[in-house]
Amino acid sequence: MSRGACSLRPGTELKISPLLDGIRSLSGEKIQWYLASELRDRIRATQVRVTVVDKLARKQYEVEPRQFEGRLLHQLPAVRSPFGEAYAELYLTEPVENGGSSLPEVARG
Repeated sequence: MSRGACSLRPGTELKISPLLDGIRSLSGEKIQWYLASELRDRIRATQVRVTVVDKLARKQYEVEPRQFEGRLLHQLPAVRSPFGEAYAELYLTEPVENGGSSLPEVARG
């Protein structure tokens, strides 16, 4: 191994292909937003770094665990279903004055 090969960033690179037709329509930014929400606790707990590389847009997006605003409500009753128990997190926020949503805007495109 040459000395130049040692300068590569440590970690695991995962390439997913071929992509399903429905996934091909998603931009790297939308995939990043989805992963930031769906993997929020796992990314935070393991402190891994996730990067989405969008070769079509020639951009890279760092997946930052999504932060929720408001006050976390504790001691919620357990959620049970025929499929098992589910974990729920609820956050209490103040109403937005203009009548809109307090959720972040999602890029449309």
